[in-house]
Amino acid sequence: MKKTGIAICLMAALCCLSTRAAAQEDLRGEIQQLKQRLAELEQKLEASGGTGEDADGLGDDVQRLRDIVEEPEGSVQTTIADVAKLKKIKVSGYIQGRYEAYSTPAGASATGNHRAPDNRFYVRRGRFKITGQPAQYALGVVQLDLSGYDRSKVETKDLYLEVHPWGVGVPAPFYIRLGQQNWPFGYAIERSSSAREVPERPKLFAGTTVNLPGTPSFNGLFPGERDKGITLLSTETSSVQWALGLFNGTGTKAGDAGSAFLESGGRFEDNNRAKAIVGRVRIPVAEGVYLGTSIYSGKQAVRTVSNAPVAVNVTQSRWGADFQWYLEGVSLKGEYVTGKEPYYSNVGATPNGTSGTNRTVSGWYIVGTKNIGPLYQLVAQYDVMNDRAMAGSYGKLSTWNLGVIRFIDDSTKLKLFYEINNEEKRSASNNGLRVELLTVF
Repeated sequence: MKKTGIAICLMAALCCLSTRAAAQEDLRGEIQQLKQRLAELEQKLEASGGTGEDADGLGDDVQRLRDIVEEPEGSVQTTIADVAKLKKIKVSGYIQGRYEAYSTPAGASATGNHRAPDNRFYVRRGRFKITGQPAQYALGVVQLDLSGYDRSKVETKDLYLEVHPWGVGVPAPFYIRLGQQNWPFGYAIERSSSAREVPERPKLFAGTTVNLPGTPSFNGLFPGERDKGITLLSTETSSVQWALGLFNGTGTKAGDAGSAFLESGGRFEDNNRAKAIVGRVRIPVAEGVYLGTSIYSGKQAVRTVSNAPVAVNVTQSRWGADFQWYLEGVSLKGEYVTGKEPYYSNVGATPNGTSGTNRTVSGWYIVGTKNIGPLYQLVAQYDVMNDRAMAGSYGKLSTWNLGVIRFIDDSTKLKLFYEINNEEKRSASNNGLRVELLTVF
């Protein structure tokens, strides 16, 4: 019984040491208590004369406890340091596997490389995100996309440093973000694809994605949703959510970089000295109701013809308004954006002599959701886009996305959506089905 009691004491002592990683400041006090306990055990061992079966076991237990308390800067301290480092790093991400089947225009033949964008299995997004907080006042974020539309390379999505002058997670007037990040404009741009109901953002933001022969092609106002710059942001506890940033204005993607931009080695660094000012404000106006407004003001370097050795700076301006309305089991969200964009020399719809001047682009969307019990959600989204560059050929573009989401567990959901695309002046056969399985980790 004596030996069993001592073993229990040793186990309790070791448990105390194993949980020490969460309270390093108490380490010295715990070691002192163990030393006192060791002294008591040594006295009992001496009183027993060091003979007998119980004495042999007691001697082994005393030696193990002595090894622990006599080397506090050894294995215990190493474990504490390792755990402390791991606690500063958080790994997360999500995988978005998909099957797509779109209508093929009559007369369209298979391509020579047998790639069929209208009927395929693929991984739309495979994101891997690392958040490191080395200190109380700073953190860094790296997010990579392992399998997007451009599946030939690993793409950097987020790469930025945050400075929190009052401490990370502390209610404060603002914090600072520097690096490649989302444009702080509107609602849809900053909403993660892992949380968004519809598989893709509205065409006004993300562009057209089918790219079948005879279908309209538009790169979106915010290709890649990101740019390099610096932003001041409100903290999550602020009643008014706001952000104001200064960016290069070139984004991270373009339809035809070589013709449309004077880029630096394809990296889309700043192509002129002008910077883009981007900002948003969102306020709660009633319980479950939020209203927001956004601005974008900058200049873009544009070639007047595709082989021009120099470019001209063309003004870019955008304004947007958005709302979100949440009820029990129901939500309704919408956004409107209008702006002036350059005509690019590589855009086939660019009228002669207008490259390097402005065109008007505008559009809006509204999306509603309805929960059906805890496992199902019905979704309907309607979005509209007007682009003056495509007005003569296609006119207004509108899209219905109708779908149902099945929540498998807290991390995984299955989506079934049908997309109906309409062109005002020339209807293209580009409706499609999307089946998607998404899981976050």
